[in-house]
Amino acid sequence: MTLNECLLNIFTVAPAWRSQPQDVAALLGAPLRVDCEADGHPAPTITWYRKIGESAEGEQWQAVAGRLQAAAATRALAGTYRCVADNGVAAPLAKLVHLAVHEPPQLEPGAGSNVTTVRGRPAALACRARGDPPLDTHWSRRGARLDLHSYKWTITKARSADGGGVHTELRLSAASTADAGLYQCHAANHYGEATRSILLRVLEPPEAPRSLRLGGVGSRWVRLVWSANPAVGVYYSAIFGFLNPVSGEDTKQTVVNLTLENSSSDRLAADGYQELSARLDLVRPASTYSLKLVATNHVGQSPDSEPVLFTTLDEPPSASPQNVRVKAVDEDELHVTWSVCNAKL
Repeated sequence: MTLNECLLNIFTVAPAWRSQPQDVAALLGAPLRVDCEADGHPAPTITWYRKIGESAEGEQWQAVAGRLQAAAATRALAGTYRCVADNGVAAPLAKLVHLAVHEPPQLEPGAGSNVTTVRGRPAALACRARGDPPLDTHWSRRGARLDLHSYKWTITKARSADGGGVHTELRLSAASTADAGLYQCHAANHYGEATRSILLRVLEPPEAPRSLRLGGVGSRWVRLVWSANPAVGVYYSAIFGFLNPVSGEDTKQTVVNLTLENSSSDRLAADGYQELSARLDLVRPASTYSLKLVATNHVGQSPDSEPVLFTTLDEPPSASPQNVRVKAVDEDELHVTWSVCNAKL
């Protein structure tokens, strides 16, 4: 044996594991790194291979460039790998590694983050969850889990068409204002849990105007004062008619949209209501009316307010008598006739 051969035998060391790779289970989207390190002299070369299939000749492997690591694990990385450490001295080291990528629950965002319905109509809150099975879902409100067997709502669950998740829906057959608020959709599996909030808004027609009273009466006008819950997009209408109609025409009810007067104060009363007022001009002198108010928004109309009765003031005739005719009946009596304009117009 030559001197060079002796020196080579003295200064070469077969590879030995410093960090032997192990099977790895990573979470989808989480950082991933699988260590594979070996010592020896000369320093071993580390090469990763991925199993890509099998054939009649045996297993097929493909070299992986660089290290087995990723900033965010994907399902495409899952598979069987082999780490080989070789420095040309003795047989190379090789270790199989099984890499699994698991998906914790994820609740997909969608258009249903806010749901709006009208009182008395149905409402549906939908939630789609993805993640590794078994994937459990449930709904809660105000920290309490909703019962599957309630008469107020039904909860359905179905696997997604692509098999990659669960679609669950909370449906109310007739929503009430008490049902409005935040609901939570929950999903959980062996690898974590997720929660998504959905806001349910229940719209309704305005409530009836309260405490309707007179703020002043003239011969051809009346000022109305009432209390209402302040709200945007609400307008008010007066519905009125003669209390004791004389002709068939006078029996008709008149509906007039009111123009609110500028309030001297926007402060609310202790009960949370605001005082409103409006002037109504389409009335006749010396006439008695019954009047009520309604409030309307884009959802619908309120019930009628309590009615008020009022009599407008009289006023002097607007014109002198016309077509005056005098006819003697006898020595002591005259018969006088004339025509007048209708004082009620």
